[in-house]
Amino acid sequence: MAIRIMQNNSAVAEIVKLEALKDELLSIAENTADGTVTEVSVVLDGGLYSLSEPLILDAEKEPALKKLRLTVCAEEGKEALITSLSSVDKSLFEKVSDGIYKAVLSKGEDGRYPVFRTLYNGASRVPLAKSRTSIHPFGAINHYGGYKENEHMEFNGGIYVEYDVAKELAAAKKIEPTEMMMYVEWEFIIVHITGVDLNDTVEHEGKTYASVKIEEEHLRSMYYSSNPCIFIKNRPLYFANNPIYLTENTYTYDYRTGELYYATPEGKSIEDVEISFPVLENLITLKHLRGVTFKNLTFTGVDSFYAVENCYHSGQANNEKRAGKLEHAALYTASMTDFLIDGCNFHDLGCNGVLMMDRNVRVSVINSRFTEIAMTALSIGNASVEWENPINQNYEITVENNLISHIGYEYPAAVAVYIGEVDTLSLSHNTIEYTAYSGISCGWGWSLVDYSLGEKVNIRNAHISYNRIEHTMDVLYDGAAIYVVGANCHKGYSPQINFMHHNFAMRAKEEYGRHAYYLDGSSSNWEVYENVTHAAQHPVFSQFNVPSQYTWHNHIHDIYSTKEIPEKNIVPERDMRVWDCYIVPEGLEALFEKYPKAREIYENSGCKL
Repeated sequence: MAIRIMQNNSAVAEIVKLEALKDELLSIAENTADGTVTEVSVVLDGGLYSLSEPLILDAEKEPALKKLRLTVCAEEGKEALITSLSSVDKSLFEKVSDGIYKAVLSKGEDGRYPVFRTLYNGASRVPLAKSRTSIHPFGAINHYGGYKENEHMEFNGGIYVEYDVAKELAAAKKIEPTEMMMYVEWEFIIVHITGVDLNDTVEHEGKTYASVKIEEEHLRSMYYSSNPCIFIKNRPLYFANNPIYLTENTYTYDYRTGELYYATPEGKSIEDVEISFPVLENLITLKHLRGVTFKNLTFTGVDSFYAVENCYHSGQANNEKRAGKLEHAALYTASMTDFLIDGCNFHDLGCNGVLMMDRNVRVSVINSRFTEIAMTALSIGNASVEWENPINQNYEITVENNLISHIGYEYPAAVAVYIGEVDTLSLSHNTIEYTAYSGISCGWGWSLVDYSLGEKVNIRNAHISYNRIEHTMDVLYDGAAIYVVGANCHKGYSPQINFMHHNFAMRAKEEYGRHAYYLDGSSSNWEVYENVTHAAQHPVFSQFNVPSQYTWHNHIHDIYSTKEIPEKNIVPERDMRVWDCYIVPEGLEALFEKYPKAREIYENSGCKL
């Protein structure tokens, strides 16, 4: 297994470890004349490339790297897999009971046990052991000065949960490192549990509820940082990461003690499995580079450690409310120009797949696969409305012919594909399926703007087209298969400048807060046409509920749907128009039968991988 380095098609070096690549590239760059550029190709032979430290190429810190036009690829016909997985020695495991094993991991050089949140059996992630999901029926008064719900009850250092759920947890040998996950509309929160008090109970609608205690700082975030538009009443929650919840092929881990519990798949012993965990939160980091291509590479075995030691309180698009956008991804970039990802495979990740922050110019992600990813598959751009700051500008972004599947279930506010403020976007022919939240989210900002077209940009010259998006919004609410947000110029400008067309969006069933095509928060100047939708609450929803965020100059037509399009989308005084929509409530096949154009749109949507 070797890594060949070519300069202008001539071999210049061969290395074995990926960690050595930076020094070789710097040597080439420093020997390249100033004012010139050189083509460098890095070809990875088939095999496993394990990193103990991320590979970081930063042209701001190493300006010589600006001389390189770099291609990193796998040898043709071979798989080059980049990972940070560290194996757990099977001899560390002791059998606790049938199918359940315990290991105590070794401390590192820093005197600490390993920190990780994702465990692997072979090439696949192992779910964290968890309780059944229950509903929290109470509101709560915020003792910390935040929003107070109209209907509330006092809490005493935690929340009340169903008595049998609390009793099950109280029977555990120890409470730590138990955590609780709660889903709250378009947010979620992970908090750490400190105790259970079965003597502190309340009655509600004939059921008994007992108190579960939450770490003080986490409780403060839960009640103080929550969006005032949303409440914790009637929200789903579950407990996790305690051995009492172990079922086959699940795990728990306590980073304080190094205790790892694993329940093997049915009929298997610990000798039949290969257990490992990631040691990194980034595999490769690229910054301030131009002319980089990544082709036919595979990435797996990387994690986000933040929630292990912290409360995780997500905001919109999985921005953690105190830490902001966590920079944890298999491939993390910042301020890239002329960057191409082609034919790569990102699978089984405990964090983001590709996270491109700051300014991006002429970036393309094509022909790639993103599967089983805990956070966002592909994120391009910052979550900011400050276009005047160049760091927030994205130009000529292309996302085409990608397969994106099973995204965001561990961090459900993570959309499958996020695009920030952008001038010129082609997001087409992608297949997106099985997502915890929205399939696509584009734009930022929820208020009207007063600038002229081109003076600033939210979304301009965007084509979101020919995508097949199925089984989205599996966990959270108030999102869509395709979600766009933000005004794109002052409301006096009426022409359409963005286009959403020839997409197919389907959910397994119709439910509240789960839409197909959603133009939110002052979205303006969109033409939405020749799209197909099945089983969404609203086939098209152009914000008509919040007066301060009403939409303008959106034209919606030639929509094929199994459900009626709300008439509230039609507002002539705001140039909100809907026409020529075709509704067949009997179901999708009936829609295809009656309108062959709908079937044609479906058949031409999605990727070709």
